[in-house]
Amino acid sequence: MDRGPAYQKAVGEWLPHADIVFDRFHVMKNYSDAIKNQRRTEFRKASQEGKELLKGCHYLLLKAQIS
Repeated sequence: MDRGPAYQKAVGEWLPHADIVFDRFHVMKNYSDAIKNQRRTEFRKASQEGKELLKGCHYLLLKAQIS
């Protein structure tokens, strides 16, 4: 399900014994947003050298790990 509180409340109220499972799309979107916001914060605090290091790392943080 979507991670919206209204959905969770409705399921909890009407189906109290149901397991709640969040879909991957919404979990990954929330994760991506959290990474993006943290990168922005760190970028603002970084020196010029640190800013160069942080440029382009969003993709690296989110891409699938290859074993």
